[in-house]
Amino acid sequence: MHRQLSRSALLYFFAAFTACVLLLAIFLPWWLLPVAGSCLLWRALVFGGRLSFPSAWVKLALVLLSGVAMFLQYGFVVSLDVFVMLLLLGFSLKLLELYHQVDAQWLLYLSFFVLMTVFLFDQTPAYVLLVFIVVLFVLAAMVAVQSSEGELQQQWSQPLRRASLVSVLAMPVMLFMFIVMPRLPPLWAMPIHTQKQGKTGMSDSMSPGDIASLAQSADLVFRATFPNGVPARHELYWYGMIFDQFDGKRWTDSCAGCRDQWLRTDRASQRNLAGKPYQIILEPQGNPWIYALVPSAINDSAILMNKNHIFRYDHDVDQREVYEASYLAPAIPDSVVAPVENRYLALPQEGNMQSRALAQRWRSESSDVQTIVKKSLTFYHESFSYTLQPPALGEQRIDDFLFGTRSGFCEHFAGSFVFLMRAAGVPARVVVGYMGGEINEKDHYVVLRQYDAHAWAEVWLPDTGWLRVDPTSAVAPERIDMSFFEAFSNGEKFSVASNLSFFGRVSLLNKLRLQMDHFDYLWVRWVLGYEGEQQQQFLKKLGLLSPLRIAAWGGGGVALVFVLLCLYLYWREWWSLSEPPSTRRYRQLCHAYALCGAERLPAETPLQYAEKIIVRDLPGAAEFLVLSKWYYQWRYCSLKVQPGEPSPDFAAKSRRLYWRLLFYAFKARRADKN
Repeated sequence: MHRQLSRSALLYFFAAFTACVLLLAIFLPWWLLPVAGSCLLWRALVFGGRLSFPSAWVKLALVLLSGVAMFLQYGFVVSLDVFVMLLLLGFSLKLLELYHQVDAQWLLYLSFFVLMTVFLFDQTPAYVLLVFIVVLFVLAAMVAVQSSEGELQQQWSQPLRRASLVSVLAMPVMLFMFIVMPRLPPLWAMPIHTQKQGKTGMSDSMSPGDIASLAQSADLVFRATFPNGVPARHELYWYGMIFDQFDGKRWTDSCAGCRDQWLRTDRASQRNLAGKPYQIILEPQGNPWIYALVPSAINDSAILMNKNHIFRYDHDVDQREVYEASYLAPAIPDSVVAPVENRYLALPQEGNMQSRALAQRWRSESSDVQTIVKKSLTFYHESFSYTLQPPALGEQRIDDFLFGTRSGFCEHFAGSFVFLMRAAGVPARVVVGYMGGEINEKDHYVVLRQYDAHAWAEVWLPDTGWLRVDPTSAVAPERIDMSFFEAFSNGEKFSVASNLSFFGRVSLLNKLRLQMDHFDYLWVRWVLGYEGEQQQQFLKKLGLLSPLRIAAWGGGGVALVFVLLCLYLYWREWWSLSEPPSTRRYRQLCHAYALCGAERLPAETPLQYAEKIIVRDLPGAAEFLVLSKWYYQWRYCSLKVQPGEPSPDFAAKSRRLYWRLLFYAFKARRADKN
């Protein structure tokens, strides 16, 4: 027969439930909290006798309303957060049927699965710590559900202590399993539904003029580690995509869907670059693009490469990916034997006539490509300004920008520059990716965030091939010489994370931010990135590549823990037989009063010693008298020492008084020294 939940156990369960929901609420729609809170309040009112459990019709109506809300929120989108939301709604509504211990036990088992879904959204150390704390609450609730009401009222913190003990004992097993268990690839993958926002970052097209301001995002994109030292900042152009087609408003890739243009890097013939090796830790982004310095060599069966040395995965990046590459600087020019395709000269037949006339005039003055490039860069340097809030452009976007507003950001400069080059008969293309980043010289890695997104140009030189030209450097050289954050954090409405420039101005806070970022980097590389080759190398160092050795180490560890546990249990039993816990607590109180200047004489009874404490007016004298009477009655007024405590409150009160006396003795000694 199932037992009803006790009062204290239900309170523990409410605490565990609330912690689970709050941990996930930040990633899910706002109406989850009111729904979960209403279910919790209803169950609390049932517990207080003010409401009854809902009828079957009411529960059916709640399920239907939840389904309608889910449909209005997500529609027909199928993604992981839809299933997480569905799980949490069921988890919340099940509260309205919670009555017996077995019901609570099943829901607590389910809460572990709910907590695992947190890592679908965030795997940072902070969230790992929060999940661990909530796991302690869930374990404590499981202990409370199996305990009687009398035990919980006598020692309300007992479930938390037992949960902490279980967690500590499980730590070695968890660590061993983390080290030796192989990392298997997921059997299936499903995207997380996100809403698009207008902010900095990569896109599959570029259209300067669509937006009149940039909302900067500090979201992490990737980290790059250079074991042999980070290259110079001006070399850190991270290629992502190349745009070669312009329709008058938008730059796109004319061969975005050409699957035959991509070859797997483990099969494609690549230069043997004996330059700087580096590793990229790429964050989930929901698209196949990856980023690399050009030229780079990558040998990975899951990564594709085209003839422009642009790389991509053969699948969308829905989880963190790690890949190795090798970079040689300065870059080796592409082969100039192959003819340049006409697509790098193509422009719309009409529109932007002023820009065309300017480019043709430069062409008439000199047919040398480098001279035309220098004239255009001088034109940008003398007449343009960099801004994060450019004015909107009209239909003739290139003319409006070059001869009207003359203020913009990298997309404006790169797009208009390529237009001018093509109008002057110079093959050119737009490149988008990331530039620079926050460099950690000490640990040889670079952090790239969304606000480091950048666009630049490449022009074709007959003798050397593609040459990178960044017109932004002619307008705002600080964008190239410094990170985006350093260059513009004190400028116009830099909105990243409530203006992170505050941290840059306060030295201590900036150091703390850098240390936290370094810890996060180590976490990603050595904990989240502990898989594949890295795991194999670490196991090789430990000599655990053989399954037999792993079993031997595991069995030996279990045996050692078992022996230590047996010794501990034996010692605890011997100690409890040699001296009862209550006697030990009373002796500790006497020792604390001795530190305060009132030592107990061998002939003094507990009551006589308590009277001496009262006469000397020491702290807690009245409380000590009560405790002494309890102890005296329990210790001396019976034929033998009874098991248990002299009073239900004896342990807690003696513990509080003991720490209070130690603090008093410490203050007294400090005063005597002064």
